[in-house]
Amino acid sequence: MKCDIKKLPKSELELTIIVETDELKPFMEKAAQELSEKTKIEGFRPGKASYDVVKARFGEHAILEEAAEDIVRKNFTRAVKENDLQTVGHPKVEIVKMAASNPFEFKATVAIVPEIKLGEYKNLGIKKQETKVDDNKVQSVLQDLTKMQSKEIPSDKPADKNGKVVVDMEMSKDNVPVEGGSAKNMSVYLAEAHYIPGFNEQLVNLKKGDEKTFSLNFPKEHYQKHLAGANIDFKVKVNDVFEIQSPELNDEFAKVLGQKSLEDLKALIQKNLEHEAEHKDQDKWEIDILNKIVEGSKFGDLPEILVNEEAHRMVHELEENVARQGMSFEDYLKSVNKKESDLLLDFAPEAVKRIKISLVIREISKIEKVEADDKELVEETEKMMNAYKNDPDAQKQIRTAEFADYLRTRIINRKTIDVLKKNN
Repeated sequence: MKCDIKKLPKSELELTIIVETDELKPFMEKAAQELSEKTKIEGFRPGKASYDVVKARFGEHAILEEAAEDIVRKNFTRAVKENDLQTVGHPKVEIVKMAASNPFEFKATVAIVPEIKLGEYKNLGIKKQETKVDDNKVQSVLQDLTKMQSKEIPSDKPADKNGKVVVDMEMSKDNVPVEGGSAKNMSVYLAEAHYIPGFNEQLVNLKKGDEKTFSLNFPKEHYQKHLAGANIDFKVKVNDVFEIQSPELNDEFAKVLGQKSLEDLKALIQKNLEHEAEHKDQDKWEIDILNKIVEGSKFGDLPEILVNEEAHRMVHELEENVARQGMSFEDYLKSVNKKESDLLLDFAPEAVKRIKISLVIREISKIEKVEADDKELVEETEKMMNAYKNDPDAQKQIRTAEFADYLRTRIINRKTIDVLKKNN
C-alpha cells in the first residue's frame, strides 16, 4: 500500500491510497465467498463455491465491487495508524481507480484533531443539583395510571369536561381550507390540554350527531409558522361521545398493578421518580462541567467535514424522534416549512458545540491517561450482543474491529467524565 498525504485548510487532510494487486487477493477471496453465500450457485452449498466458480458466475469486476468497502475501510485504517494521524470522524471517500487485475486507488478526505488549548478542568466549583420528588409528582403519576385503567362508555348524554368525543373536523383560514387541517374520527379527551387553547371548551356539552362552527386564534409560538397567531375557522361534527369511568385510588387498584397496597404503589412510584430525577441531575451536571471547560478552552479551525457530519447526525436523530411520534419526516418538514438543508444550517452551531465537547473529553483522557482495558471491552461487547441477540446483522457488526474501537472510545469517554465529576 502506498499513501500520499496532502494538507488541506481547516484541519483536514487528503489521503491518496493505492493498494497493489497482490494485496487485493485476500479481499477478493473474502468477497467471492460472501457473493456465493448471498446468491445460489447451482451444485454448491452457500459459501462453498471456489473463487474461480464465483468469478465465472459473476465476473471479477463484481467481486471487486463486493470487496471495495472492505478494501477502503481496512487500508484507510492502516494508513492512519502507519502515519500516526490523529483523525476524528469519518472520512469522505472517492474511488479513483477500480478495475480487475489493477491496483485499487481511492482518496479519503479526513478531519484531524485541531489545535486545542485546554482550559482549567478541575475545581470548577460546579456541583450537582438535587431534584426533590414531592407528593404532587407522585399524585400526578397516580392520576396517569388511573387514566390508563379507565373505561370509555358510549353515551347519549352531552359531553362533559372529563369525557371524550370523536369528531370530524375541518379547518379554514379566510374561507380557504387549511392544508392538513381536516381529520376524520379524531379522538379528543376533554380533560387534557389541546394544542389549540379553547378547542376542548367548544366541544363540551355537545351530543352525538351535533355540528358546530367556531373560530380560535392559534398560539403565536405554534410550530406551523403559517398558522401561528392566525384566526382559524373550525367546523366539527360529533360522531361519538364517551363517558370516562376511572377506577378509585385504593388498595384494589394497586393490586391490579401488582402491588400489595396503595402505599406500596406510592412507594414504588416515589422510588422510580427519584431514580429518574437522579439520572437527569447527573446528565445536567456533566453537561454543565463540560460547557464550562469548553468556555475556558481555545480551539483551532474546526474541520468542515466534521461539522457537516455532526449536523447530519443531529438531523438523523430528529428524524428518529419524529418517527417515534408516528409522523413522517417529510410531513414534519412541511409543518415547519423547512428543507433538510435548512435544518443542517440550523444545527450547525450546536454541532460545533458537540464537537468541542468531544475534543475536550479526548484531550483530558490523554492527560489523565484514561484507558479501557480488555475486560471492560469484553463486558461492553457482551452487553451489546445481548441487546441485539435477535438481530444477526447487528451482532455481525458488533464483532468487527471497527465497532470494538467505537466501544473502547465510549468506555474512555465515560471514565473521563467520571474523572471530571470526581474533581469538581
